Amino acid sequence: MDFIEAINREFKLCFSKNQTLLSAETTNDIDNEIQESIKNRIPRLLNDCLSDSAYKTKGSVGAGRATKTPWIAILDKDITVTTREGVYIVFLFSSDCQHVYITLNQGTTQPNQFGPRLGKREISKKAQEIRENLAINNDILKRDGKADVYDERYQAGAIYYTLWDVNDDKKDKELLDLYIQIYQQYKAMATHTKTTASTVVMSKYYRYLTALRTKPFMLLAGISGTGKSRIVRKLAQATNPKEYKNEEDRWKDNRPENFELIQVKPNWHNSMDVVGYMSNIPAPHYVFTVFVRFIVKAWQHKDTPYFLCLDEMNLAPVEEYFAEFLSAIESRAWDEEGNYTTDPIIAPFKEFAQDVREDMLKQLLGEAHHTEANPLAIQFTEKGLTLPPNLMVMGTVNMDETTFSFSRKVLDRAMSVEMNEVKYDDFLSGQTELMPLLTEWNDKLVNRPQKACEVQEQIDSQKVIDYLKAVNELLDSTPFKLGYRAANEAILYVSACQDFAKDDFNIEKALDEFTLMKILSRIEGDDSRLAIDEKDERLQAAGIEGNAMDDGEQSLNLLNCLRAIVRKHIGQDTETEKKINRMYNTLLREHFVSYWG
Repeated sequence: MDFIEAINREFKLCFSKNQTLLSAETTNDIDNEIQESIKNRIPRLLNDCLSDSAYKTKGSVGAGRATKTPWIAILDKDITVTTREGVYIVFLFSSDCQHVYITLNQGTTQPNQFGPRLGKREISKKAQEIRENLAINNDILKRDGKADVYDERYQAGAIYYTLWDVNDDKKDKELLDLYIQIYQQYKAMATHTKTTASTVVMSKYYRYLTALRTKPFMLLAGISGTGKSRIVRKLAQATNPKEYKNEEDRWKDNRPENFELIQVKPNWHNSMDVVGYMSNIPAPHYVFTVFVRFIVKAWQHKDTPYFLCLDEMNLAPVEEYFAEFLSAIESRAWDEEGNYTTDPIIAPFKEFAQDVREDMLKQLLGEAHHTEANPLAIQFTEKGLTLPPNLMVMGTVNMDETTFSFSRKVLDRAMSVEMNEVKYDDFLSGQTELMPLLTEWNDKLVNRPQKACEVQEQIDSQKVIDYLKAVNELLDSTPFKLGYRAANEAILYVSACQDFAKDDFNIEKALDEFTLMKILSRIEGDDSRLAIDEKDERLQAAGIEGNAMDDGEQSLNLLNCLRAIVRKHIGQDTETEKKINRMYNTLLREHFVSYWG
């Protein structure tokens, strides 16, 4: 009881100086004593009161910029270690900062600085789903989303909320115990439902999911007949929220709503076949493509991953026919209102003549295309056709004499996965056909962080940066050197691995996979281009001075030096090391090597 009494004294102190909190967003000047109370003293008292190492307590008056809803959270570290996601108990100050609520709430994330914010509709829906699963009936627990707090997403996200009475210590102790009990019940429920899915995700499909959460543009490379286009279709089937009378019918549905296959033609040398074009015959109108119509359909179902398979993607030069997409994919961001934005692949429709514009909207949105009836009409008119957050583009790649190689511009913008493994025993037993249901992971595929700063505190970011710095020291003065984009995606990828793998997460394995996808895929050349002198100062800068060659190797080059860095930072006998060894042997034999060869 003493702890509750002390906590209430701290709350009363904050209430007595509520003006400093109310004006803080504009002045950014919060009373030091209140900051100390919210950020340190109350969390420490709660921690002592709970006396359970499973819990982490944290308070905030804003990160960088003051918030109008100060909070103190209790997080179960098995569920979440950040208020940006997951479910947790959080004390929320009222809009006048003279009262406080205790709530069971959920992460909504912050725009720009901390990543995409879910919309109130999605948050409310999730809160209701959790309430239905918990099935707790107690009049003390309010559930109408009307807590008097400034942040509307905390209102919508409140699974339960109750006004905390700072003048009744006994009642507050009972209330805290009740919320802890409910939190433990939620944990048991969540752990049970996620066990099977976590095991599944760690299967062979895990690398596709982590890559797509990092960036929704992937190249599937390998010999013909290894199921590259099939895996895209299977991912669409597995994430399709449609309910089937017989679940086996899901895997027989070869044209689910969230899947489209487009066969790239060798004569594609501009973007007309992708984004369409204006035609004046018989009258001015815009000719739309399957690609554009699929994007519009994805915009209409933003909660579901939509998979576009570009089959035989490198039959034509990708940077020519896919120029608009390659530009737009790098402009992804979340605006101040939490809306996903990119540069348009078709200019704002308002730039077209009115009759053309009306026809464009009618073609894409049907009869209900008018502004009042369809918000997408406003979006397309004002902003153009942009990429939706749930669009996953996966291109299949066969490297032979009939195809084009990839420029580094394309490789820099894509995640690359090799699919050269062929297991005939699995083929005969039907193992290659198996795919787990993945709908519970849809939210992670659709609501992705865009910047490393959103997730860097959740992983050992310094280890990632130290590794990339060593790699870049070696690649200095070569065309293979990594830029800021690679560092951003490395941290995002490692974080995505942690999201899906949970307790099985291994940062070295994640870096191993990232190296295959984003670093080795850039390297190609002949003996002279890849050669390195034993006295090259880059070796010392990269921390691999000495002999990087294995027994039997005759020459020092970029490949075995990179292998030495991998061994030092990631470990021995990695998939990256095995690939490097194959590339090294190819270079010796052919005097030229490419990751894609």
